[in-house]
Amino acid sequence: MWLGGELLRNGYRNITIINRTTDKLKYEFKDSVRLLGLEALINELISNKYDALVVAVSVQSPLITINELTNHSPPKLMIDVSTPSALMSRVMDMSGLLS
Repeated sequence: MWLGGELLRNGYRNITIINRTTDKLKYEFKDSVRLLGLEALINELISNKYDALVVAVSVQSPLITINELTNHSPPKLMIDVSTPSALMSRVMDMSGLLS
């Protein structure tokens, strides 16, 4: 989770990391970030409490589809560096997305 470490080194403090497993991350980050399992992704995404979402996973099909974002405000900035993309193509058409 190099990105989480870089954010901390640059002074960011309100960081939430969502991962399939959190065991290794608890050791790496201790209490410096909020750690959640992958099952929390959609609820956190639609909670409207994030300015940015960075997605960096290896998946067979998108984790986030337009259905999850219907009637909700997505983060202002979404960055997807996953291969293949973790965001459905219609989500990628939304403004503020970098891929």
